[in-house]
Amino acid sequence: MPEIPSSLKSILDYLMEKRGFDFSGYHPAMLARRIGNRVTALNGKDFKDYLIHVKDNPAEIDRLLDVITINVSRFFRDTLTFELLADRILPALVLEKAAGGTLPSGSGPRDAPWARNPIPWPS
Repeated sequence: MPEIPSSLKSILDYLMEKRGFDFSGYHPAMLARRIGNRVTALNGKDFKDYLIHVKDNPAEIDRLLDVITINVSRFFRDTLTFELLADRILPALVLEKAAGGTLPSGSGPRDAPWARNPIPWPS
């Protein structure tokens, strides 16, 4: 894994300290690019300058986290999606599987193990 520049690491350490986010599993290039986008959007000079801005403007932490992380919460707040799952999809799966079917094998590649060997429905 490539070395993270100290100025970028300082920002990540600050996010860990303030919000408990651990970005150690993220690709450094992606982090640098996304944080760099915030620096550019604010007409900042560099990561050091941006860290000063973040410390002086606590609301920027939320903006930065929104830029860095994948925002999937919209899916979970979509009541129509869950109504569809609860009212149509899950009952249909349960009825089909109760008749002795197999669990869906997923949408992975055709040569994936789960695609070749569907998981039997538990009895």
